Amino acid sequence: MNASLRLGWRTLWRDLRAGELRLLIVAVVLAVAALTAVGFFADRLQGGLQRDARQLLGGDAVVVSDNPTPDAFVAQAKSMGLEGTGTYGFPTMARADDV
Repeated sequence: MNASLRLGWRTLWRDLRAGELRLLIVAVVLAVAALTAVGFFADRLQGGLQRDARQLLGGDAVVVSDNPTPDAFVAQAKSMGLEGTGTYGFPTMARADDV
């Protein structure tokens, strides 16, 4: 066996017996477990929020447009027995003269 490789294994074994390397390994395993748990929790939370948002919305389809919905589209939806509602969004902005 190569002398430097043998020295490396001896040093590794000594560090393992001393406990410092074990502490480093435990810290790395704990960090990986914490990151995995946080990622899993965030994914589950996002999925739950999306599911609840769909239930709160109460609709299967949403039509979003900058222009009013065409009358032909509304008439066809009503002929199919669908119900709809219209909402308006107003972007707000305040401006004051420079003093």
